[in-house]
Amino acid sequence: MQVQIQGHKVWLNLHHLYYFYVIENNGSLAKASDELKVGVSTLSAQLSQFEENLGVELFERKNNRLKLNTTGRIVYGYAEKIFKLGQELIESINLSEIKDVKSLNVGFFNGVPKNVTLDICKNLRNSGGYEVNIIRGHSEKPLDELEEKRLDVILINHPLTLNERTHFYMKKITSSPVIICGHKKYKKLISDFPKSLTGEPFLMPLHNESLKNGLESFFLKNDIQVEMFGSSEDITLQKAVAVDGMSLIAAPLTSVQDHLYSGELVQIGNTGLKEEFYLVSSKKLSDHPIFKDVILKLES
Repeated sequence: MQVQIQGHKVWLNLHHLYYFYVIENNGSLAKASDELKVGVSTLSAQLSQFEENLGVELFERKNNRLKLNTTGRIVYGYAEKIFKLGQELIESINLSEIKDVKSLNVGFFNGVPKNVTLDICKNLRNSGGYEVNIIRGHSEKPLDELEEKRLDVILINHPLTLNERTHFYMKKITSSPVIICGHKKYKKLISDFPKSLTGEPFLMPLHNESLKNGLESFFLKNDIQVEMFGSSEDITLQKAVAVDGMSLIAAPLTSVQDHLYSGELVQIGNTGLKEEFYLVSSKKLSDHPIFKDVILKLES
C-alpha cells in the first residue's frame, strides 16, 4: 500500500505492520517470534525495514528490550484499529455465509418477566418461522454472554449506557406501567393511595437501578415512609413474598397480570413509572438476516 507522508510516497507493508503489532502485544521479539513462527533475526530485520520505510523509529531500545516511543504508540493505535476491522470483516463474511440459518439463541435475565420473554419469542417465531431457543442467562453481566457468543440476543430491562451503545445494538421492544400490589389483605390501602403506603412493609427491587431510584423519588414526592421489608433482584421471589402476604411490592403490570386475574394479588395503585424492555445484540449480529427480517420490524 502506497501512502503520502509529508509529500513523499511511502510503501506501507501490512505484513510489517502486523509484525510490529504482534511484537508489541507480546512484549518481546522472542515471544512474537514463537507466535508468528518466524525467526528472531528475520523478525528483527522486518521491523527495521518497516521503520526505515516509515522514516521513523517506533521503539526505544534499551538492554535488549523494546519500549514504544511516542510515535510508536500512535502507530500501534492505528494498527489495533486496522486489525480489529479486519477481524470484523471476516466475521461479517462468515455471517453472510450462514444467511439461511433459521435459529436464534435468546437469553433472558432476572428482572425480565417470563411472559415478556415468551411474547417476544412468539413474535419472532410467528413473523419469520425461526427456531427460537430460550435460554436463561447466568452471568451478572449480561453483555458478557453476547461477547462470548453464548447467546445471540438478550432481553434486559434497562437501556445501555452511551459507552455500551458503541459496541452493541439495542432496540426498545415494549414497556409496562409499574404498580404497587400485594395480598388481598392490603385491599384497604386502595382508597387513600399513595398516602396509605406509609408504615406498610415493602420489598424493594434490586434488578433495576433506575426503577429503584424512581420508587424512592415516588415515596419522597408523596411524603411516604414505608417499612423496609428487604430487597430482592428475583422477580419470581418478589411475587412469592407478595402472594404470601409478607410485603407489598412494586412490579411491572405485565409480570403480575396472572396473579391479579387469579385474585392472588390486588393492585393497590399505579406509581406512574414505567419499566422498559430491550433487545440487545452485538453490532455485527444486527446485520444478520434474522434481524433484518424480524427484529427490526418489531414495534417499539
